[in-house]
Parts: sequence; C-alpha cells; structure tokens
Amino acid sequence: MMSRRAVIAAAGLFSAGALAPGLARAAGRVPAPLPAFPLSIAVTEEEAGKPVRDDAWIDAQIAEAVRLFEPAGVALRKVGSRTLAPRFSRIETREDRDALASVPPPLSPRPARHPTYSSRTMRHARERPGFRLDSRRTRDPSRARSKSRATRVNCAGMFYVSKLAALRIAGVFVLASLGGCSSEASKASEASGASDDGKPPAPAPKSLAVVFTPKGGTFQASEPVELTVEDERAAVHFTTDGSLPTASSPVYVEPLVLTASTRVRALAVVPHAAPSGAGGNGGAGGNEGAGGNGGAGSDGADLLGPIASEAYFKVAADSAEFSSELPIVVIHTFESKQLDPLGTEFVPATFMLLDPNAGQTRLLGRASFDGRIGIHVRGATSREFPKKQYAVEFRDDALDTDLDREFLGMPADSDWVLSDPVSFDRSLIRNALAFEMSNRIGRYAPRTSFVEVFLVDSGADVAKKSFLGFYTAIEKIKRGRDRVPVAKLSADDLTEPNVTGGFLLRIDKGDDQFKAAGQDLQFVYPDPEDMLAPARRPQLDYIRGYIDDFGQAVDADDFKQPSSGKHYSSFIDQDAFIDHNIINALTKNVDALRISTYFFKDRQGLLSAGPVWDFDRSLGTPYDERAFEPEEWKLEGSDGTDYFTEGWWGSLFRDPAFKARYKARFLALLQGELARDKLDAMVDGLVRKAGAPAVERNFARWPDSPPLNGSHDAEISLLKDFLRRRASWIRDQLMTW
Repeated sequence: MMSRRAVIAAAGLFSAGALAPGLARAAGRVPAPLPAFPLSIAVTEEEAGKPVRDDAWIDAQIAEAVRLFEPAGVALRKVGSRTLAPRFSRIETREDRDALASVPPPLSPRPARHPTYSSRTMRHARERPGFRLDSRRTRDPSRARSKSRATRVNCAGMFYVSKLAALRIAGVFVLASLGGCSSEASKASEASGASDDGKPPAPAPKSLAVVFTPKGGTFQASEPVELTVEDERAAVHFTTDGSLPTASSPVYVEPLVLTASTRVRALAVVPHAAPSGAGGNGGAGGNEGAGGNGGAGSDGADLLGPIASEAYFKVAADSAEFSSELPIVVIHTFESKQLDPLGTEFVPATFMLLDPNAGQTRLLGRASFDGRIGIHVRGATSREFPKKQYAVEFRDDALDTDLDREFLGMPADSDWVLSDPVSFDRSLIRNALAFEMSNRIGRYAPRTSFVEVFLVDSGADVAKKSFLGFYTAIEKIKRGRDRVPVAKLSADDLTEPNVTGGFLLRIDKGDDQFKAAGQDLQFVYPDPEDMLAPARRPQLDYIRGYIDDFGQAVDADDFKQPSSGKHYSSFIDQDAFIDHNIINALTKNVDALRISTYFFKDRQGLLSAGPVWDFDRSLGTPYDERAFEPEEWKLEGSDGTDYFTEGWWGSLFRDPAFKARYKARFLALLQGELARDKLDAMVDGLVRKAGAPAVERNFARWPDSPPLNGSHDAEISLLKDFLRRRASWIRDQLMTW
C-alpha cells in the first residue's frame, strides 16, 4: 500500500505550491476556487524485488491518495493509465527530464513540460505503471468568482512512492508538477477557450523571500533569530524540526530563541492575494473588502514565496575557541543519528561550511553556506578503519533532489568525497599529489581541497568528541561537464552513432556487470542497474563488443582485429593509456590497473584510461611494504601491480611501437612536468596548504596512527626522497630498453 507518510507530505507541498487555500478551510477562511490540473503521475512500489504493476494495485494507490488529499480540498479521479517504458525508471538529469517531457500524458494529445530538477530516484525499480489523475480544487458552492474560468493545464509530474524513499520523492512530484503547470498555463488556457485575460501564474516575487538575521552559523548558549519579509502583507510560516513549512505551519510573531542545534525553514504567505490589477497601493482586497488604487478586491489564491532555510549549530564550551587555517566543515545528522559503517545508502544530514577570515577560520561564526545533504560511509577496505571516509551529496532545500553547487573553489556539482585514509597515508597528501601530477600532464584527475571536519551524529552539540580531524575534499569521479565530459547516454540511444557513448567504466572490488577482453568490468555511468535492464541490452552489447574487438586486436600477432583488420589503436587512445600507466608507475601505486581503475569512452570516441584514483598505498608509504622500495617495479613475491603485465597493458607492451612511445613520453615528462624540482614544488605547496596546526591536531585525534618517528616532517621527507630516487631509477631503467 502507498506510504501514508508520503501522501501526507505530498498534500502539504501541493497546497503550499498552489492550493494553500484548501488548508485554510480549517481556520475558517473561505477557499478560492482554482482550475482543474490534469496530472500525469508515475507510481511504483516493489514487493519481493518485483515491481507491482496490476490495475488493482494502482487503484489502491489512488484510493489512498484521494483519502489523504481530501483535507486539503483536492479531489482526484483516474482518467487513464498506461505502463511507462523502463527508461523512465529513474529521473536523474535535465536530459532525463526532457526525454520524459516528450511523452504525452495518458489521454492527452499534448506533451507536458517540466521544470528543471534532478533526482536520484528508485534505483531498484525497472518499470512503472503510470496513470493520469484529474486534480480539482473543491469549490465552495456558496461563493462565486467573477470572471470564473476552468483552465485545464497539462502537467506531467512524477510521484514516486517507495518504502525506502517515500517522503523525499513525494516532494519531487509535487513541486515539479506545479512548476510544469505554470509554464504551460497560457497555451492550455487558449486551447480550452479560456478568457483572453488568462495569464500563467507569475513566479514568487523577491519581496516574499524570507530573510534570516543572523544568517546560519554556529553559536554558544543561545541564538535569537529574526525572520523578516519585504512584503508587509505576508505572514511568515516556519518549522524547526527539518520539515518543509506550509501555510499551516506556525506563524512567526517574535524572534526565535534557539538553545540547541536547529534547522529553521520558512515560507512567506500572502493569504488570498489579489490577482494582478485587482489590488493597488492602498492595500489588497480581502474576501469582499475594498482594495486600493488598483480596484476592488477578490478571492485570490494564496501567494507563496520560496522556501528559505538556515542551520544553526550549537557549540559546546570545550570547542568554542577552536580555529583553523583551513576551512571547517561541520555535519550534523540530527534524526539520522550515527551512520552505519557498512551502509551504502545516503541518509539525510545538514552540512555547514565555515571559511577563513584574515587567514583563520573560527568554529564560532557565520557559515559561508549551509544546506541539506545525503551522506554515507564509503570505501571497500577503508570503511573498516577507525577514521572513516564519507560520500557527500548536496541536495536542494525544497525538493531534496541533487543540487550542483561550488565547493571550496571547485566547479559546481552535487557529489563529493571526504577522504583521508590515515592508516596508510600519514603524509596526508598522497591523493592530492598524485591527482595534481595527472592534471599537470594534461589528464583530468579529481580536484582537491583540505578541510577540518566535525561530525555530530549523536544529536548533541558540536564538541571536542565530534572532531574528526584533517580531510581531503575530492571530486567524485562521475560524468559531468567539469569531470568526465562524456556524452549523455539515454535509454533510447540504441543505434549508431548515439549508442557509441558515453560510458564510464571501472575495474574494482564489488559486483561486476560484464566481462570484455578478459576483464571484469563495472558501469559507473550509466547506472549499473539501468544498464542491466533488457531495454538497454543494445548498449551493453555495443560496449562489450567494442572492447572485445580491441582485445582481439591487441592479442593478435599483427595487432589487428581478425575480422575487420583494424589495428588496436583504432579502439583506444594510446596516449591516455600511457599517461595513466606513467602516473601509477612513478608513484608505485600497488593497487593500480587492477583496483579503482577507470576507463571512459565518449560518443564516437576511443576508449581512454582514467581518471586516476586512490593513492594511499603508494609513494613509499612505510605502512605497506609493497609500496616502500623506490628502486623496483614490484616487490618480488607480492601481489602488487606489475605495470607491464597487468591486464590490457600486458598485451600493449608486447608491441614494440607502444613500448617505444611509452619510453619517449616517460623520459620527456621526467625532464618536464615531472622533473625533480617540479615534484618537490608540488609537495611543498601541498604541505603549505595543509598547514602544521591542522596536521598536528589530526595526529592528536588519531594517536593509533602516528607519523613516522612522531613527525609529519619525517613523513614528507620520506615521500620526497622516494620520488627523487624513483624518478632517477626509472630513467636509468628506460634507457636500457
């Protein structure tokens, strides 16, 4: 059965978006009539891992929706249904949205439009039964509205119902639906014969934006917070429990005095706002009262501003004087409480960033930004360590969908990693250094920035016990304009040239999705579950066949694919494969080429190796014997990577031409971007950015992972010595080839 919690949340948001007068009924106010809104809604729920699709189940969902929407004055009736294609099992990007927009709602001749939104939804669902509802605000027969009109607006909203994610996805449906309705109101009005003065609803005016004083941040003892709005007609409704405010939420009348960490969310509402031209400077008309200079008042719908939120974290006395040369990240999980160290699903939390002022960041102060996030512990092996790594996903405040935003000077995106595998990398800079090396030679690797982190997962104050220490904020490897810029691969891209990309693949621990050219491979993009859907089989067959053809070519005596006669260089970007190997070989990354190894293929492009990833067990770390010795390719008898025999590289190095190309490139880099002085400068620059105080606090927080000889300087000296000796040794080895 549909989650009751989901429907209640949806009803509240629906009212907040356009039907708030329906909620006013309980307060004794007469609701204004609104036009009918035909909605196309997709619903799904799984039982025993199988999607439920039968009509009886759909009817049960409608009945539950009708019952729970009724208090808001919304009547629903089914007017048609159909099964949506599996490609719509997940709406993630604007392109997904646009693809769905091209599908007309059931029984509707016109395609719907959608607002801009992005959502990670229902990864497990394969097919969704779709049905169309006619949603009409209940009209009070005792009231009559001048110039009444019944504008019908086509609107394709997405309503996903899941036992796991019902509340979040309900919000996506409601606001997305209403945004689409607004965008098409004029056309629909004309098509239905509405009066000429019918106009689409205007966006919420800036005068209805709620202003918080002070802005979000941290405090001691108590924090008075004022909520103001420019429009004097508006009342501010707010919540302090993290829920979305609606027109039925408490009304702000005096400053809120916060004495604990709190999320304040607010919404400005002008009750029964007069339509354009109905009320003037003298004041808006009420239900029947006189308006201002603009003319007589009327029964307008409530006018709502945007959802506004700020977070305020209380700091305990033991941390009130904390300061850092680095930015400070504070994460509070509130009701999510302690994170499951083995969990892989994002749980809701609140994120706050405090930036330096005059070279210092104080834990007590105003945040540069705060907002909602999803978070979980990450890593295959590192999640077992005392100091955890985290995956972080920024979320939109109102819709709770993915939100791209700039972070620490890095390009806007929603997905980030907070990483610091201190058990093996006690220099604390190995990942940042290797990524910088790769970027210096022209191969994209994730950008990084250093921060200090507090995580409150007990519902308490920000305190000494919630300090986690030094972290590296890293861009997650994913498809994106500023990350791996491969083409969007939609579910209907099933023939050439579209089917040729983009793909983002990896060799790693965990479940593999397919095997090609002797390698077990995983999809990073598109989503693995999407790629295993029957409808996407042509895409899977294409990329598997493409890589198999490469494998046949590179393993052939003449390095040509037997049936086509194509040389292996017709399938891969040789220079990308060479550079990827060089960065890993120079750093002596003992897990390279066989774990955390990425590949990508753009549309009509060649298969490329990269980006590089995961260098905690590299660069001479003394905490993994395989990585310690600089003057060897591989520790004899170990399972460390052999850079010249591992996987596809073993076949490539059979080719004298590839080997010569590799040698020339490596020697050129050792005299250029990877020369000794430049490597030393990279290390020194990262050490300066990290700063001694933050490093010392980190080792004090994690005493079971002390630096070499009790000194971070000793760790850096070891790393620099390793690079100098290894570069010299490799140069000598290459000269013998």
